[in-house]
Amino acid sequence: MSKKILSQASFFDGLAETWDDIWTDDLRARIKKVMLEDVPPLNHPILDIGNGTGVMIPYLREKSTGAFPIIELDISKRMLEVGRTKLKSATEALFIHGDAHKLPFVHEQFNTIFCFSVFPHFKRPETVLSEFYRCLAKHGLLVIMHVQGHAQLNAMHATIEKCVSSDILQPVDQLAVLVRLHQFKVLLATEHAEKYLLIAEKQ
Repeated sequence: MSKKILSQASFFDGLAETWDDIWTDDLRARIKKVMLEDVPPLNHPILDIGNGTGVMIPYLREKSTGAFPIIELDISKRMLEVGRTKLKSATEALFIHGDAHKLPFVHEQFNTIFCFSVFPHFKRPETVLSEFYRCLAKHGLLVIMHVQGHAQLNAMHATIEKCVSSDILQPVDQLAVLVRLHQFKVLLATEHAEKYLLIAEKQ
């Protein structure tokens, strides 16, 4: 991992014990609303990137079918450790330490890659999108989701520590252009103050 990514990992390690508290009832209601109204059914295997304590596991489980565990990948080892303690069953999810810039998976391993509240933290988004394309099966879905618009999110990041204060989320229309350049078909790109959602399919 690069020094920048290691710095991020250390920052998120420090937040792991209180990470679930960040997701207030209001934010969780927004997650549930977007998942219910805008996200289509998701096929396993599912790779959930950058959500180390497993905040999205209940919502992904409700939106998908099949018994295959959800794969949680995060750069923060402590986030993953906290996430494991919440599991009711080892078959529910697998927590893997890794970097989205170099995914530790074979080609076309997943039918869904889900990125909740993580995309602006990728230092090289072009590399990450190439890795997503490599690891998705044909017609697999990429979902990039936040429960804030880009302006709201960027304003919040600007008040945080240096290692993440410059992590900027593009307007969803701009991100859609970048995603298309990586050979995805964009199915949905929408945002407002309480929702940012891009869904794309590997062709």
